[in-house]
Amino acid sequence: MRPFIDAIDRHPDKLHWFVKGLVVREDSQPNTDQFWSLWELFADSVSKAKWIDDLDDERPWAGELVVALFLGTGLKENVRHWRSVEGRAHHVNSLFYKMPPSSTALNAYLRFLYHIGERSLPDAFIRLAHRLQRGETTEIQGYARMYSLLKPWFRLIITDSCGITRGFQYFHVYCAGTG
Repeated sequence: MRPFIDAIDRHPDKLHWFVKGLVVREDSQPNTDQFWSLWELFADSVSKAKWIDDLDDERPWAGELVVALFLGTGLKENVRHWRSVEGRAHHVNSLFYKMPPSSTALNAYLRFLYHIGERSLPDAFIRLAHRLQRGETTEIQGYARMYSLLKPWFRLIITDSCGITRGFQYFHVYCAGTG
């Protein structure tokens, strides 16, 4: 794996195919512990890549690798949960926290939540709200499109905790105000 990991700084535009292949292989022939070990190697290296701070500006070609790490491979149409994520969504959530503010990373994370990470909700909204409150996403454009992905979930919220309610409300108000 070392040659692949070492190539992240130089060839992220080519390595996204390798990561997508890992995801497809995990879907068809699960070896979940091994998959997540390999995924962690890639995620850790990408979060420290030389180009990561310029992801939206000077290095948009690296975005496909970021999308692949957020499991945005288009596994199956209309699937809202992936068995290999069970008990391991924290890996993807952790990657989101490690990433610098970027519309590419935020959009990839929201797609993950929408397509196969639905069981990460409602906690994921709180994570998103915390990043917004800390001002980490002031440079991010395109909230209207991202907000439209999540809008259906706002109607499904069970307000059993003031913290959860505030997180949802803040995210809802913030996104609606920037779209």
